[in-house]
Amino acid sequence: MSGHYIFRQRDGQYESTPYSEYINTTVYNDTSHQRFSSQFGKRDANGKLTEEAWVTIELDPDYPVVKVEVDLKSLPELKMSGYEVVVDFHDMVCYDTKNEFYTDSNGLEMQKRVLNHRPTWDI
Repeated sequence: MSGHYIFRQRDGQYESTPYSEYINTTVYNDTSHQRFSSQFGKRDANGKLTEEAWVTIELDPDYPVVKVEVDLKSLPELKMSGYEVVVDFHDMVCYDTKNEFYTDSNGLEMQKRVLNHRPTWDI
């Protein structure tokens, strides 16, 4: 477990390593929905993709949600044992979230989080 879900990180324990570099984005647009697929990867000295991932964002006017799908075609080169691949999204819009945010429970449900707050006991 990464510790991110239960928020028990120690300083320096969970330094992230970028999976790959951005390659390109393809936009699909039709009457039923919009989809943006971005390709990420790393190339070896011969130009062959050694690591590849696709991130697809889909907008459907019939549903008030944004569907995000991450497809890892390969795992990163092993640099240590016991590592975990996680998706880290960054929102470039600056707005006041009132210290609230949501985390994904492995696709099962979104968990509401409040910074420096735990409902079962006083921090």
